[in-house]
This record gives sequence, structure tokens and C-alpha cells, in this order.
Amino acid sequence: MAARAGVSHAAPAHHFRGLPGLRNAVANQGFTWLRRDLSGATRDIQDAFERLLALCHAYIRFADAHSALFRLMFQELSKGEASLRCSAASAYQLLHEARAQLHPSRGSPASEVAILSMVHGYAMMGLGQPRPPDSPLPQVELATLLRLLVQDDQQPVT
Repeated sequence: MAARAGVSHAAPAHHFRGLPGLRNAVANQGFTWLRRDLSGATRDIQDAFERLLALCHAYIRFADAHSALFRLMFQELSKGEASLRCSAASAYQLLHEARAQLHPSRGSPASEVAILSMVHGYAMMGLGQPRPPDSPLPQVELATLLRLLVQDDQQPVT
């Protein structure tokens, strides 16, 4: 990487204060790119459900297109660096806003966590990719799963 940037091989270690700093910087950039992709995917969509669905699809496309970076982002996020948490929160804010548009007067943090868990799991399991017909997991459209979560959120909690 240093040679491609035109600097000595020791420069990144000095600039980033070692491998942990470099990994953090790369993950931070990843969350910036994720937010850009999420924002771009929903820019012209007015319908609240379609906007949330587009956001989920963009999240999965990003994970598919940048799988190593995607894994690194969440590995580093667990280490608790403040600037990285801020970048991740900025991307997450788009989910929060899209979820809130569905039901402005309600919608719980639990429903947001459920949606994020579903889409993150979908991305990590590669469910957006074609699978063989004999796959043990049935092919289910993301929109169907999202509707189940949104519908369940509308039901009263007992």
C-alpha cells in the first residue's frame, strides 16, 4: 500500500501509529463510503417502505462489493474508537430516519435493531447472492422479510 501511495514502507506505520491505527482509518473510511452509498440509494424515493427497502438493498450491495472492508469495519467498531463510532452512527442515522418515516408517531429502537440485524445478517450470510436449488435455506425476498418486521412493529406489544 505504501508503494502505491508513493511513500516509504515505514510511512503508514508512523502516520497511523501502527497497524491498529491503520485498520481504524480504513474502517472509518468504509463507514463514510457506506453512508454515501446508502444516501445515494434513497435520494429520489418518496414512499417510506420503498425508501427503507432501498436502504437495505444498498447496505447488502455494499457488503457484497466490499466484503473484506465490510468485515473489517465491524471488527474495528467493536474496539470502541470514538471517531469510528461517530462514522458508524452517521450511517446508522439513515436507517433511523427511514424507519421513523414509516410511523412517525411510533417505531421503537427494538424495531430498528431488528431491521439492522436482519439486513446485516442477510449481508453476512450472502443471502443476496444466487444459491443452488438444494440450499437448506429457502430463497426469500428481502422485501418480504422487511414487511414482516414492519408489520410486527405495528402490532401492540403485550
